[in-house]
Amino acid sequence: MRSGIIRASCRAGLCVASLLTAGHVAAAAVAGPQSIDAARRLSWAGRYRESIELYRRSLSAQAPGPEALPAMAELAEVLAWDHQYDRAIAEAEAALKIDPAFAPARIARARALAWSGRHRQALELYDVLLASGPSRRDLTLERAQLLGWSGRLIASERELRSALAQDAGSAKAHAALGELHSWVGDWASSRAEFGRALALSAEDKQAQDGWNRLKDSRRPEASLTPAFFSNSNGFQRSALTTEIGLRPFDNWRLAPSHTHWRYLQFGKSAIEADSADLRLDGQVGLRWRFDGEARGTWFQSGPATFSGRARAGGLAADGVHVMASYQRADLYAGAPSEVIGSFDEASLASVQRRVQLDDFAAAFSAEPGRWRLHADAHYGVYRHAGGNRKFSSVDQVFYRLAGGPEQGVETGYQLYYLDVQHPSPLYFSPDGYLSHGWAARAKGRLGRLRVEVSNLLFYQPQGRQTGDSVEAGLKMDWGRLRAAVDGYYLVSRLDGGPKFVSRHVVAAIQARF
Repeated sequence: MRSGIIRASCRAGLCVASLLTAGHVAAAAVAGPQSIDAARRLSWAGRYRESIELYRRSLSAQAPGPEALPAMAELAEVLAWDHQYDRAIAEAEAALKIDPAFAPARIARARALAWSGRHRQALELYDVLLASGPSRRDLTLERAQLLGWSGRLIASERELRSALAQDAGSAKAHAALGELHSWVGDWASSRAEFGRALALSAEDKQAQDGWNRLKDSRRPEASLTPAFFSNSNGFQRSALTTEIGLRPFDNWRLAPSHTHWRYLQFGKSAIEADSADLRLDGQVGLRWRFDGEARGTWFQSGPATFSGRARAGGLAADGVHVMASYQRADLYAGAPSEVIGSFDEASLASVQRRVQLDDFAAAFSAEPGRWRLHADAHYGVYRHAGGNRKFSSVDQVFYRLAGGPEQGVETGYQLYYLDVQHPSPLYFSPDGYLSHGWAARAKGRLGRLRVEVSNLLFYQPQGRQTGDSVEAGLKMDWGRLRAAVDGYYLVSRLDGGPKFVSRHVVAAIQARF
């Protein structure tokens, strides 16, 4: 819960106390003590719409002026709790027009900006608030959490540790650290911090919520994922995956799964296959992550294939991610697997009957300010009659137009380059592959629903092909039930010819039991 420190205070009925001094409360009481007090109590009970209406009636009954400032600041805060962020900001700014130095309104505006994902503006306001007034521990902790929301996890942890060095008995700092570690999957550290917070203050709401969330974290999970892919050339691929998720330790997840594949290619008879897969994912502290996978696939019309991969990486510094990976795969002509994809017969004939691929890869990404840069390179050993070592890479430059790491809009440029005869696990082309074009991405939240849409306008000069690639995803978490739908839609033209259309839809339902 990203606004945990303040949410916890408000649920405990302390929100106004954190916003107003005794003098401000006294001023609000002059304006209409019974209405204001009733509005506060409604907000503490989570009845935000009723509270907002009562605040508005109370404010409309008096002339705008310094006496109304406390109630206006409180109204801005409650509007933010009701996810009406723009109205909350407008209400706070209306109060600041009356008195630009009124601290509760400035704090309410900073919080509304932070909770709505406008982290850079919010950080600037918190810096001004902390520099211009007496030291306030609650604002220091809020700023530290805000650093984490904006993707600066290391700085966030450093500031929270610094706050604990000054006050080792701060339950809220321990709870904020627990929340920070839970975001990245470091549940062992998260559980320890929530436990320390509850030992210091059993009533800390953020620590209670975090502890209760982790209490069931080791429960097994089961998911059923259907998928379908088709293109205008007649190729179809469908799959049904059943997976069990086990968590023997807080930071490690083991997931065995089974997939049944069915391919229908270019009017030929269907090819069916079964895959057994075992995945291991782990988080080491706040920064580092490891995942590995081993898979065997058995075709009804051919021999088995085996593949495996291992990846390790994480945060080298705030905003800088590094990753190294190794993948080993067996590829077969005539038996299209998930690794190869779908090709025409000429492409398949260019692959030896049995090919072994060792693929080493490294990736780097950085987010300096609003820019996001990404590049990766593969070094592949293609084993057949002879060796073939080539590089492939993906280079992306995106600029964040609005929002933050978790929601907002980005635009940028993407280049994908693949050398001749390098059978990447992502794509195979005997003639090499080059694609580039502008891309746009948008992601956000609608309550518990997460929405993400991206579009790539690409150009492949070696094939004189242009196209438009759209991807969209919806994800929802509700208690122990998770659901997701991801869709991919590609429309392209080859040298001015007819359209090539492909579709790929994946739906997943996951339930804890």
